[in-house]
Amino acid sequence: MFFSVIVTIYNGESFVAQCIDSILKNPLGNYELIIIDDGSYDNTGNICDNYVVKYSHVKCIHTENRGVGNARQAGLEAASGDYIIFVDGDDAWDESFQLSKLEEEIKRSQADMYVFGFIVRRLYLDNNNDYYFKIQTATFNDWRENQPQFLTYFSNGLMFLCWNKIFRRQCIVENGIVSVHHHMEDFRFVLDFLNVAKKVIFLSFEPYIYLKRGIESRSSSARQDMLDGYNLCHRLFLSLFDKEYSTSIHQIMAPTYIGIINRHLNLIDINKDEETARMVLRDVHNNELTRLSFHYYHGLSISEKITYFLMSHGYYDVLRGYRKSVLNLKKIF
Repeated sequence: MFFSVIVTIYNGESFVAQCIDSILKNPLGNYELIIIDDGSYDNTGNICDNYVVKYSHVKCIHTENRGVGNARQAGLEAASGDYIIFVDGDDAWDESFQLSKLEEEIKRSQADMYVFGFIVRRLYLDNNNDYYFKIQTATFNDWRENQPQFLTYFSNGLMFLCWNKIFRRQCIVENGIVSVHHHMEDFRFVLDFLNVAKKVIFLSFEPYIYLKRGIESRSSSARQDMLDGYNLCHRLFLSLFDKEYSTSIHQIMAPTYIGIINRHLNLIDINKDEETARMVLRDVHNNELTRLSFHYYHGLSISEKITYFLMSHGYYDVLRGYRKSVLNLKKIF
C-alpha cells in the first residue's frame, strides 16, 4: 500500500460523507482509507461503518473522545502505507486531486515530507468566496542546509498544519513520533517530524479544501495547560534552527500567544470561567517566551500597534475596552 489516508471525525453526521466521498473519487489501488470516529454520539459512527461495508479498502475505528491528536495516533497505529496523509473530517479534497499522479511524483523524488497549498472555502457566504493559498515549488534535499529560505515557509502559518502535508511513515515508525498532544498538536507533530526528516518538497497545487462553516467560537473553556503546550512547541522550534534565527522564530510564534490572549479575553467577555481565564492571562504576561515574542513582533497598522502594546504590557482590561470601541466604530462606519 502506498498511501494511508487518515480521516478523523467527531460528531460530523452532517458533513463526514462529503469528506469521505471526495477521497473515494480516487479509484481503489494505491491507498487505504482509515476513518477514526473520535467518540461521536450522533450518527457519525453508523455513516462511517456503511462505507466499510461498501468498500474493501476502507476501515473505521471507533475510539473514546480524546481529541484529534489521539485520534490521529489511532490511525497511525493502524496504517500500513508508505506515506501518511491526514484529513480533517469536516473538510474535503478537490475533485481533480488524483493520488495516482501524486504517487508518480513521490516515487520520482523520494522526499520525507511533501507540503502543498490549499483552498479556503467559506460556506457561510453566498458565493463561497474561495481563497487559494498558493505556494511555489521548491526542493530541499536537506532543509538544514538552507535554513533562511526554509524558515520563510513558517511565517504565513503553512508549516503549522498537518493536513496540507504528506509524511513518510518510515520516519514516523523508526523514530517513535506520536500524535497524542492536546495543544498545537499539528505543529508539534510537524516539528517532531522535521527533527528526523531530511528532504522536504513544496508542491504548487491545492488539493485540500479547508471548509469554514461559519464564525466559530474561539473557545468553550479556559485552559491553564494551554500555555505549556505552546511553550513546548516554541522551544522545539528554536532547537531545530541555528541560534542566529531565534529572532525570526520569536516573531513567527507571537501570533500564537496573541491567539491565547484573544481566546481568554473572549471567555471573560462571555463570563465563562472568568477566574481561570484571568489566571491564564497573568501567566501569559509573565511568560518569558511570550515577552520575547512581543519584543520582536510589531504590528503594521496603528490599531495593531496599540493592541500589541497593550498585550505586551498586560493591560488586558484596557484592551477589552479598546476592542469593543473599535468594534462599535466598525458598526457605525
